[in-house]
Amino acid sequence: MAPITLYDITFGLHLKAFTAFRAMILKAQAHAPDASATLASARLHEDMPPLSFQIQQASLIAKNTAAGFVPNCTAAREPWADDETTLEDLHARVDKTLDLLKSINPGDVSKEIRDTVYEREVPLNLGGGSGFMFRSDGSGMAMRLGLPSVLFHLSVA
Repeated sequence: MAPITLYDITFGLHLKAFTAFRAMILKAQAHAPDASATLASARLHEDMPPLSFQIQQASLIAKNTAAGFVPNCTAAREPWADDETTLEDLHARVDKTLDLLKSINPGDVSKEIRDTVYEREVPLNLGGGSGFMFRSDGSGMAMRLGLPSVLFHLSVA
């Protein structure tokens, strides 16, 4: 059995997650075609950000993962507007993310970046504005921060 690569734990899993979410958006569009804007602004709980925010964040994290691990991926460095307000808009955002992810091949992931140690402060607001230092190599950054964040936002969505 081949070893699991950084590509597998980032882009491979992101592709599967966004493909599954794309299918859910299509089902929502078919089930409630007149409620597109309402569903895009829907929240699981009143104090949570809406569906549109969850998709935008998951997409942004996937894009930033590409920008960080694939040096020649210029599309990942372009800004994306967070202006989606309907299911059709969100469907287009998911498709754009999938197109970006599909453009990346396993050999595109930089070995130097994979093995580099990162130091990144990740703010954790517990009411007092505290934070913690996240120190990891590229693989750890992907497995402990990037992938869980994408899966969290897509599951909340």
